[in-house]
Amino acid sequence: MPRGERAQEGEVAVCSLSSRELVEPLSALPGVALAGALMTANLGIEELLRTLARRPAIRGLVVCGRDSPRFLAGQSLLALFRDGVDPERGSIVGAAGYLPLLRSVPLHEVERLRARVEVVDARGECDPLVLGEIVQKLRARLCAAPRPTPDGRTAADSRTAAGDGPCGPVPGFRRLRPGGRRVGLSRVLDGFVVISLDRRARRIVLRHYDNDLTPRHEMTGVRAESMLLGLLRAEVITDPAHAGYLGGELTKAETALRLGLPYDQDLPLRAPGRLGNAAVRPVYEREEPQP
Repeated sequence: MPRGERAQEGEVAVCSLSSRELVEPLSALPGVALAGALMTANLGIEELLRTLARRPAIRGLVVCGRDSPRFLAGQSLLALFRDGVDPERGSIVGAAGYLPLLRSVPLHEVERLRARVEVVDARGECDPLVLGEIVQKLRARLCAAPRPTPDGRTAADSRTAAGDGPCGPVPGFRRLRPGGRRVGLSRVLDGFVVISLDRRARRIVLRHYDNDLTPRHEMTGVRAESMLLGLLRAEVITDPAHAGYLGGELTKAETALRLGLPYDQDLPLRAPGRLGNAAVRPVYEREEPQP
């Protein structure tokens, strides 16, 4: 894709798919940092991602031109930014292209680009004047949005974290210390909860048992938020502290499922092959230290 790259920095890249004749006129448009074609849903997309990773100033991508009816690289590219990559198979989720597999781009780099780059679907549009207007609208939107810092936060987020607003300290702001203590399990829920991953089905599995190991509830899902909301709606969990705990554990499980990381309940996420340094303890039994 990196054909038509210009030396000056910009915020928008343009991918003309199989319409190679558009690369030169598109690269000359104001605000376009680079332009190039895309033919395949595997090696071509990998090269595009590597190019975007090397150009952190680019925060927008316009996908235009004619998509290949055989390789469907454009459809696969949009599916990548919409749904990501299957961590086990390395395939683009929801892609209909020919062999939409990513082998040489790490999953964490894909997720970083998905968070940074806004994609505009202009497939089928081949008029440089119309595309120029699309680029300018995208640039205006990006310039109006807070620019992320290297750690992924915006400048406004950094000011808020420090207790400052745009014009100085925020009245009534105070820093809070983490910590506290959950009430005993017997007061809020009989039994215990076990969270695990069904990697073959790509699902999070939550099971609630009585203290005598009698099954009480079972839930499967792919998103931590929807699972926690389901538990609250069914009134399986009513205590805010335990809801916070379960939300954290379900989020860890979702992250592990998406990125192909090992998941052990009550242990921090870790890279594959690294052993944890804490023992697994039954759910809800470990208490947070007092502040």
